[in-house]
Amino acid sequence: EEELRQKLDTFQKQAKHVHNKLDEAVDAAKSQLVDLEVEVGYNVKQLGKKFEGSLLQSSSGSTEGTCLDVRAELSHCYNTLRDTGECSILAQKLDKCVTGALKSSL
Repeated sequence: EEELRQKLDTFQKQAKHVHNKLDEAVDAAKSQLVDLEVEVGYNVKQLGKKFEGSLLQSSSGSTEGTCLDVRAELSHCYNTLRDTGECSILAQKLDKCVTGALKSSL
């Protein structure tokens, strides 16, 4: 009985050691994930700032009359649940506008 108790104690110590290592690994992974989230958030903000100007202006001035208007029309289309075919056309129009603005900014 004493020998069984010692084996059980040894097993519990080993299990505790393994669990501690696993907890450390999980904590390290969580820390890395938080760091990556912060980094990605920062990069997204930087890209937004970089391309925001190019979407709002072109060599002739501003594309607000095209890209932003199409975006508003598309949003209205989705919000009012109009014909999905019409919304699809507006989505393609917005895609072309944004793509054109991005290409002209490069």
